[in-house]
Amino acid sequence: MKFNYLLFLLIVFSVVSKSQIVAIPYNDDIKVPVITLDINGQHDRFIVDRGAEVTIVNSRYIQLPELGKIKANDANNSSKTIFKSKVNNINIGSVAITNATAYSTELY
Repeated sequence: MKFNYLLFLLIVFSVVSKSQIVAIPYNDDIKVPVITLDINGQHDRFIVDRGAEVTIVNSRYIQLPELGKIKANDANNSSKTIFKSKVNNINIGSVAITNATAYSTELY
């Protein structure tokens, strides 16, 4: 399986659901959690930041429909355009999330 270095930096979904505990298989070959998931039917592996407040996807690998855009500066004061998107379906193991908000940009 090819591994695209997608940086799934920020993961919190705007979803109302019941609390549940689900075991999600992951790999830590590169010393960070890497999970396999589907975003709108696009299947790949992602690096996870569990302490994040929003979802950011590398637009080089996953194409999401654009609903709006904002300009942001990174730690080096470089300006980037970040696109707001609505994700119809996210599947993480047995967990299905619908109608989540995500953001995408070229991360490197």
